[in-house]
Amino acid sequence: MELLARLHTLPGLVLAAGLAVLAIMSGVMAVLDRPPMPSLDFARRVLLGIIVAEAAIGLVLTLRGAEPDEWIHWLYGGIIIAALLLPATLVTNGTPRSRSAALAGAAGLAAIFAWRLWGTG
Repeated sequence: MELLARLHTLPGLVLAAGLAVLAIMSGVMAVLDRPPMPSLDFARRVLLGIIVAEAAIGLVLTLRGAEPDEWIHWLYGGIIIAALLLPATLVTNGTPRSRSAALAGAAGLAAIFAWRLWGTG
């Protein structure tokens, strides 16, 4: 397997697990009625950056002729990126619980789609 293809597929399961941990930790903060810790927002940004890099590698692979196995692969990637961008809109609005809950929901949704995306190839 080519190096770019490996760089595109190997982190998938780790990213899904990282998103799941982010969702759980944010859910705990929501239950405690606290805003997301700065480290959680930092983790969201790091995961988002890795996912955007993965998308860029996927685009390069596509331009080189390696299409994903299923067309829905593109949709899943877009949903993950959009879901992780949404909690940033609640930075100043909403209660601490709603900000943590939004991050938990977004990370949970992204984790589910990342797991499915990893499975679609």
